[in-house]
Amino acid sequence: MRALAGADIDGDGDTDLVITQNGGSPLVLKNNGGNRRSSVRLSLRGLADNRSGIGSKVEVFAGAIRQKWEVPSSSGYLGQNALEVLAGINQAREADVARMLWPTGVVQDEVQLSARRRHVIQEIDRRGSSCPVVWVWNGEHYEFISDMIGPGIVGHWVAPGETNIPDPNEYLRIEGRHVKPRNGRLSFRFAEVMEELVYLDQIRLMSSLSRIRFA
Repeated sequence: MRALAGADIDGDGDTDLVITQNGGSPLVLKNNGGNRRSSVRLSLRGLADNRSGIGSKVEVFAGAIRQKWEVPSSSGYLGQNALEVLAGINQAREADVARMLWPTGVVQDEVQLSARRRHVIQEIDRRGSSCPVVWVWNGEHYEFISDMIGPGIVGHWVAPGETNIPDPNEYLRIEGRHVKPRNGRLSFRFAEVMEELVYLDQIRLMSSLSRIRFA
């Protein structure tokens, strides 16, 4: 044997094997019967120069089942498995959650992915950021508005022996069409996605201008 690679060659929902040999023809070992149980196929599409999502970490949850891969799932001497992730989910009709950690640092969740289907997942255009983010209830769900307080970073290195002078005041304008009451109140969410420390001395809602003031 020279190399071994796995892929769903016949597209029936289970993994087959391809074996190359020294001085011999390649062999295909078909997995007949593995598709009696359900699976989901994930094909990742990254942004910018990593279109195949190489290096992405993928977790698939279905009931009590939890599995984890890194794209490509594995490789060896003169062989590499298919880039698509084929996740077995037993008898489940769908994967509850597929979670991608892209090489750009973006975490993305896709929910309720039907079994026995190929799902093309496009990386969302949301770069990892150390800035806090603001969400607002729009009547149906919390909608992402913007990140904030970028100029307010304390201790940011500028040059040898020199740090920044932070600007502690910032205004964020939110158009009224994005804001709907929830249980009789306007609901905003302020989140720190990178788990850094954020200090807020004061928050003001200026409703006549549809702005929130952070100070």
